Amino acid sequence: MTTVGNDTPNAQIIGYLILFGTGIGVTMSGIMVAVQINVARDIVAIATAVANFAWSIGGTVGLPVVSSAFINTLSSKLRQLSQDHPDHAEDIMKTMDNSRMVWKSGLPVGIRNEVIRGYVESLQVVYYLLVPVSAFALILSLFLRDKKVRPPRGGDIGQL
Repeated sequence: MTTVGNDTPNAQIIGYLILFGTGIGVTMSGIMVAVQINVARDIVAIATAVANFAWSIGGTVGLPVVSSAFINTLSSKLRQLSQDHPDHAEDIMKTMDNSRMVWKSGLPVGIRNEVIRGYVESLQVVYYLLVPVSAFALILSLFLRDKKVRPPRGGDIGQL
């Protein structure tokens, strides 16, 4: 995210999105396997439900926090830009409600680039907010026990 800027090609952004999506997919399945391995067999369903619930609650709490940071940072940057360019203030503030207005409003190229820079810097604030959360998750993961997945005695996988 720190490498994304005004002139970042779409192909690079798409590559980041693919990398991000792959990472989330691999992480989610790994978390579920870790949860299921570390509980007794009779409560695997409960543990899986609790893990899914925790994942959902994290999104429910995290999304408003990062959205608030993004919106506050962006509105501050756009207000400042509007004050610097009063002739285009209305068009600049329209981009707050609809990011497509950056391209449709007829803003001069220099001002348009400043608006885009405001969006990029606001996204970077969100990224910097999530780095400590990721670091905390990494630290917690260091306390996980390493458990081998083995079939029950007799080797009958169907009894798992």
